[in-house]
This record gives sequence, structure tokens and C-alpha cells, in this order.
Amino acid sequence: MPEISELKYMSNFVKQSCKGKLFHKIGTSTVTKNPIPDIDFDNFSISSQSRGKEMKITLKSQDKLKTSTLVFSMGMTGHWVFVDSIVDHCHLWFKEKEGKFLCFVDPRRFGKWKQQEIWSENRGSDPTTEFSAFKKCILEHKYTTLAKKPLYDSLLDQKYFNGVGNYLRAEILHRAYKDCRIKPNTIFSALSKKEVSLLCLLTKKVCKESYDIGGGEFMSWKNPEGKGSKEKFKDWLQCYQKEGMCQIKDKQGRNFWFHPDLKNDFKL
Repeated sequence: MPEISELKYMSNFVKQSCKGKLFHKIGTSTVTKNPIPDIDFDNFSISSQSRGKEMKITLKSQDKLKTSTLVFSMGMTGHWVFVDSIVDHCHLWFKEKEGKFLCFVDPRRFGKWKQQEIWSENRGSDPTTEFSAFKKCILEHKYTTLAKKPLYDSLLDQKYFNGVGNYLRAEILHRAYKDCRIKPNTIFSALSKKEVSLLCLLTKKVCKESYDIGGGEFMSWKNPEGKGSKEKFKDWLQCYQKEGMCQIKDKQGRNFWFHPDLKNDFKL
């Protein structure tokens, strides 16, 4: 958390908050291990875009001749605010000419940024905006690096399912079983080409549904545009943290929620 839908909303928030504004100072907290951005221009604009679980911030000089790009992974609690003064748990800030601050806030400090132009090489295509490339990559690796993994492990691998986290994994695989009888503990290489295609389509569909209801507004994350609510998110969920569903700890120590019909398929 946050996952693909939350990143899209945060990116749009930054883009809209910074539209038409000039910034002139950058700073970091005393406790962050991430580097202070190194730029060789004074006044700059800020734009943003997201891809899966990553977010890219582009700083462009006022004369538009130079740019510098930061690529962020948000960790568990990373988010953005545009405020009058630097807030608690802010680890990177950009000061606007008029005095306001764009702050990257991250209480648990798992968020990271790198100064680089390209998206991280260990992350795959966005399943909602780059669907053809996303599906092609999965089909190509069905018998290689994905081959021996069960689906409930594969869907958290950001090299293939970029943007899918714990709640989306549960919802995608719940629907895959309910609609197509694809079990979440199925080894990836055992899927037919048709089943892989159905899984890819479900991934895209569920990610888009999550975005449409405002994202996963639970724990500490809130939709910065006010389009979500805990009630809307809870009503949308079919499996994750729902009464009557089963759960196990996966190899990463995360709770995986699944349909009760499959209780005997897992060691509980």
C-alpha cells in the first residue's frame, strides 16, 4: 500500500497542485537516507506521472531548456501534500515562489526516490495503460521465470504485475476463481494461454474498478481529490478482509485472502 490506483491519484494531485506554479528551493529531512536532488537550475516547474507502483516527478527549468527527473516508490505510507509549511514526517520538499510547499510525507520511511530519467528496470508495464506490453511480457515468461510460482506469489512480483499489491491480489484472484475457476495456488505454467489472457484482463479490470471507486481508502491513505471513502472501498471489496473469507501468510509474511471453497487447498 499504496497500489496502482492510489499512485494514479497522487500523481494527478501533484500535477494539478503544481500546474502554473514556479518552485525555487528543495530540501530533505535530517533522517532520510535518500539523496537531496542535484539540479543545476534555480527556478523550475513540476509535473508528474505514474506507472504501476512508481511515480515520476519531472523538474523543468523556467527557460524549459533543462530537466531533472525523480522516480519514486511510495513504500507503505508515502503520499503528497501541498501546504503552507513543512509538515511532520516530510522527507522531501519543494518550495514554491509564493511560499507554499509540496511535501513528500512518509511516516514509516519505506518510500524511496532516485534521480533518473527512466522507470525502474525491475518493474513491468502498467496493466491499465500499457496492457498489450503487460500481457505480452507475462505470456513470454509463463514457462520461464514465472513457471514454478503459484499465482498468489506471482501477482506480487512487480517485474510482471506492476502496481498490484495485497488488496488487489486478493480481489483479482477471487474473481479469477469465481468467474473462471482458476485457483490462486495454481502453478503459473499450468495455465492455458486462454487462462493467462483471462487473468491479464481481470488484472486490468479490477485495477480500473479500484481507481473508479477512489482507490483503497483504508489504513492511513486518503484520496487527495476527495473521490474515495472507507465505505465505498469496503463495499467494493469482495474478498480482502471480508467476513467469511479465509487467509494464510504467504512467504513474504503478508496475509493472503481467498475463497472459503479453497480452504483445503492451502495449509492453514
